[in-house]
Amino acid sequence: MERSGPVFGAARSATTVEFTGQENTLDLLRVLNQNMIENTRAIKEAKKFSSDPSKLQKKASSGLRSAAGGDDRTDERTDKVNVQVKFCFLTIGDIDTVKQVFQAEAFYQARWKEPKLKNLSQEELKNVSWEHYWDPNIKIVNVEGDLIRDEEWKKARFEGDDHWVVSRRRFKGVFIERLELKHFPCDVQDLSITLSTDRTIQEVELSPDMDEVSTVNPDSFQDQQEWTMYKHVQVMQGRPDALPSVKVRNPELTGTCRVARKPGFYFWNVILVMLLLIVLSLCGFAIPPDWQMSRMGNALTLLLTAVAFKFVVSGNLPTISYLTYLDIYVLVGMLYLGLMVILRLSVNR
Repeated sequence: MERSGPVFGAARSATTVEFTGQENTLDLLRVLNQNMIENTRAIKEAKKFSSDPSKLQKKASSGLRSAAGGDDRTDERTDKVNVQVKFCFLTIGDIDTVKQVFQAEAFYQARWKEPKLKNLSQEELKNVSWEHYWDPNIKIVNVEGDLIRDEEWKKARFEGDDHWVVSRRRFKGVFIERLELKHFPCDVQDLSITLSTDRTIQEVELSPDMDEVSTVNPDSFQDQQEWTMYKHVQVMQGRPDALPSVKVRNPELTGTCRVARKPGFYFWNVILVMLLLIVLSLCGFAIPPDWQMSRMGNALTLLLTAVAFKFVVSGNLPTISYLTYLDIYVLVGMLYLGLMVILRLSVNR
């Protein structure tokens, strides 16, 4: 009589073990232990790819082909891979100062050496199944929600004796950016896109591409009435706001373009009007001293107008714990008008 043992393992290793009555208990336990190890490894891989179901599906289908005698998957490497990245900002849309986000359409190019491409002919390189090769699994860190557009394609490139995999990804979405508003409304802001990977710093290094320059297209900037865009792009490893004491496990790379706010709107509508209120407060001295109600009404009206201007300025800024240059200017004007009210009260007494 034959007994069938349990079936364990992932999709890539499906094993059916048959036991006869002559097999002893030790052989049974040895096979069960091996299958449990394979099952544990499969669970870990499923957790790794659970954030992206499409990757999990590709890995499972690849495992089935391997079990059926197809091509073996060669997506693991023992050496540390240097991935060189360049950024290209195609379009910068609306920059929301209050929500601290900006809209952008961009693409990045990542390339790395792949020695296993040397064994392929020119004809085979045209129909390469890239899912069988190593991939850095790059992801965008500071995107808000889902991308509006996301396209990726790969190709092989030869440079001398080196064989490269070139991956290009074009995407569009809303990105989070912590704005520094101390110099508002004469501030310069960084607009950054940060890339990272699920792989550790022992497996992969993300670095700027020294042969191809990252670029930005100022002509397609859609918010030119409020901002001026600079023409350079800075690419640096890590994040600009990362703490030096924090130990980084996964590599990160940040591409940054910069914009400067045009202060004209705030100059004509806030700064100049506030200066006019301060000058008008001096007209109270032209009112006869016995007209106490008129003098007090003039001073209080100007003070309340300054308070209304403070609310207008605050409405254009996020909730921050520090004062901007425009906040300081308006607060000084309010303090001056408040002192004028106190002066009028003391004179009337």
